[in-house]
Amino acid sequence: MADEPEVSIQAEPTPLVGSFVFPNGDTYKGQYCTGENGIKRHGKGKWVSSSGYEYEGDWEEDVIQGSGTMILPDGSKYSGTFEAGKYQGRGTLTWKDGSSYSGPFIQNKPNGDGIFTDGQNKQQWVGKFGPRGALQLRHLLQIPPSDE
Repeated sequence: MADEPEVSIQAEPTPLVGSFVFPNGDTYKGQYCTGENGIKRHGKGKWVSSSGYEYEGDWEEDVIQGSGTMILPDGSKYSGTFEAGKYQGRGTLTWKDGSSYSGPFIQNKPNGDGIFTDGQNKQQWVGKFGPRGALQLRHLLQIPPSDE
């Protein structure tokens, strides 16, 4: 048994909770951990950038990772999964005019079977979406509710 290598298991850091204002004016409130390189956002938290971005959700080692909601400066909103700070996996992107796409994303772009909903007349199209457009879309007829 003396020939067996020693196995070292590092425990996941216990997140602390706090609020921070960064030198560039960004704010963060939520879970974080500390290490030899300083404070890292880690766990659940809300970040508001001085340039108008807002994100609330999961962080891992100071990177947006997991589930969350991002509001962009133009008023658009993405809710879903993130990987390395990008829309990755299933989510919904809603533009400021109310139009939306729900389905899979790869590297911030729609990619796969999804649904596009027009923000003005609430009509929907279902099909395959990709980074350069949509193919084989089917229109789902939506009858608007009457005002009676």
